[in-house]
Amino acid sequence: MITVIIPVFNKSAYIEKTIQSVLGQTYRNFELLLIDDGSTDNSKDIIESVILDDNRCHYFFQNNKGVSATRNYGLSLARGDYVTFLDADDEYSPQFLIKMLSAIKDGDATYCAHYIGKGNNKTKSRFSFIDQELLYGYLSNKCTPNTNSWLIRNDFLTRYNIKFKEGVSWGEDMMFFSEVIIKASRIYPCTEYLTFYQMDVIGSLSVNSMQKINEDINWMLYVKSLIVNSTLSDTLKLKCIDIVECYRMPAGVVYRFIENMSLLSRKEYLDSFLFFNDYMKNIKLVNGLRSLKLYLLFNVLRIKYIYYRMLST
Repeated sequence: MITVIIPVFNKSAYIEKTIQSVLGQTYRNFELLLIDDGSTDNSKDIIESVILDDNRCHYFFQNNKGVSATRNYGLSLARGDYVTFLDADDEYSPQFLIKMLSAIKDGDATYCAHYIGKGNNKTKSRFSFIDQELLYGYLSNKCTPNTNSWLIRNDFLTRYNIKFKEGVSWGEDMMFFSEVIIKASRIYPCTEYLTFYQMDVIGSLSVNSMQKINEDINWMLYVKSLIVNSTLSDTLKLKCIDIVECYRMPAGVVYRFIENMSLLSRKEYLDSFLFFNDYMKNIKLVNGLRSLKLYLLFNVLRIKYIYYRMLST
């Protein structure tokens, strides 16, 4: 049996379609756990009307604790041999479960690719299916299965006590799946696009999102510690640490800066640049054109910093 875990928080506009994508699976031996993380809209009413008397579906309510605690609660309830996650505004293709079950073979996990889009408009994500050195491909953004695109053995998660890190508001998925990749004996790719990731329809820039730079850095430091303490080969360890320190960390800072620099005052810009410069200047060309683009963007930021310094003198 497969356990499908859906964390729900105020997703009344999407949740019915999400549930139907699970109920419409060609593989029927599953349990669906819907964990409501304190929704204040009518998500509960919609969920209960959709699942009705389907004894494979179970609804649970908790006071708001965040998505990591919600998924972990689902894991504690899971009775399936395999576990998969689905966000409350995303969808599975009808053959997701059967094809993932076929792909996992004797491995600890399998992953697939996903479509991205808004509403009914969807396009294939840029994706490379990787069998060897998956961690390096994952951290370098070449192979990017999202939270919805995994099937994992339940006893593997239990054996290594792998859970989502609670109290973290950003990067918890990268922490979790990096640990899965590091500790799995074998992960097989399911080389199809089988899930749909709903991009935020409403989005806005905010100076507050600059605070996510620290959260980005924190999850990367956590993943780096997992790598250092792992049983990976020394060669792969060095490659993965390089990609974290010389690409992912600088990228986490540079792209946030680029998104928000028009909202920062001159003083805020100067102070922030100085504060995060130690991470940005670590850029090395370890990730091909992605690293080159990152280096060019860093120089845009540096030129603006020099310009502001000149105005301030």
